[in-house]
Amino acid sequence: MTENILTEERYIRDITRFANSSRGDVWTLNKTPFGITAKQSAICRFDDHIINRQSQFQYNRKLVRLELWFMFYCRNGRPMRVREIAEILGTKPEDNDAIVIELSTHPTLGIPYYKLYKNPEDSGDPMGGKVPDEENYVER
Repeated sequence: MTENILTEERYIRDITRFANSSRGDVWTLNKTPFGITAKQSAICRFDDHIINRQSQFQYNRKLVRLELWFMFYCRNGRPMRVREIAEILGTKPEDNDAIVIELSTHPTLGIPYYKLYKNPEDSGDPMGGKVPDEENYVER
């Protein structure tokens, strides 16, 4: 069994498989100046509120990592705060040292988006950030 870190070639292979197997709120692949992204847009309901969820997987060539860019919007177009998003998802990001969530400027849209990625300082990953070649890195 060969274990690899995420290369751009592997990202493209795994994100393509991920997008092609998506059901329901499907993921679509897009080519950008920054590489291939998988994009999803969905409308959902939470506590009688209509919410627009935008998500994109992006491979960061400079930092050699997978990033999930996302933003949730209220019906009136107001971006939601991370604590509001965490409530919808039923999670507490501060309780998970394995991931980092930060507000940054989206690389292609040029507007504020949240970015989620694996914490490079987290030593709790028994595989050290490596995923066996036969597994899908994106799905994991």
